[in-house]
Amino acid sequence: MTFTVALIGQSSVIVGADRRHMAFEVDSQETGMRPWQDYDDRKIYLSDDKSVVCAYAGGPQSEPIARIIATESKPNGLSEMAWKTELENLANKISPDPDWRILNEVMCIRPADRLAMTVVRQGQCACYALPIKSQKCAGDRFSLARFLPKHSWREDMTTEELEALARLSVAAAHRENPTGIGGGCDVATISDGNVAFRYYSDLEGSELLKDFGKQVSGAIANLALGRMNKP
Repeated sequence: MTFTVALIGQSSVIVGADRRHMAFEVDSQETGMRPWQDYDDRKIYLSDDKSVVCAYAGGPQSEPIARIIATESKPNGLSEMAWKTELENLANKISPDPDWRILNEVMCIRPADRLAMTVVRQGQCACYALPIKSQKCAGDRFSLARFLPKHSWREDMTTEELEALARLSVAAAHRENPTGIGGGCDVATISDGNVAFRYYSDLEGSELLKDFGKQVSGAIANLALGRMNKP
């Protein structure tokens, strides 16, 4: 499992991603068991010409899909529809996974105009691209951490608020699933045609989540007290 989040603001796009990778291989007895090993590495690619950012999550095809887009996409000057077609064509060059349950997702952002898309491939189905207009989570489809961007994102949030929300979301996903999600959090801030990266450890994420929990608990207590004091 992995976890990635994209948040669209008025002047920036924020992408947050954990670093945990799972390496699978079919065993020699062909019993269907898949022993795994994990390693940590950044899941956000920036193309050499800085024209596209790709963040991947999900199954084993997500990384090569992100890599081929980051190395071969030429998004500048393309309309939204034309870029969507280019993304789908590039992603379909990667061989599909025969397992229909495997979902591969790649978030793609153009720094020039902050246009954001999610490229999706499930099993052997053809890839398709969908626009990201507000917030989007990828990776662990059952993580309750998705609640945070779903209900906390606002159109008028500042870049700093979006960065904090991305960090909180990844930290919450790590707390729920520390084996499949972890290795810290990379945050990419895309603004004014530029891309800036910053890394936060799991410990920093845990402390941020702890502070957030205290503030939420205090707010709930104040709400309860206010209602109790009403005539």
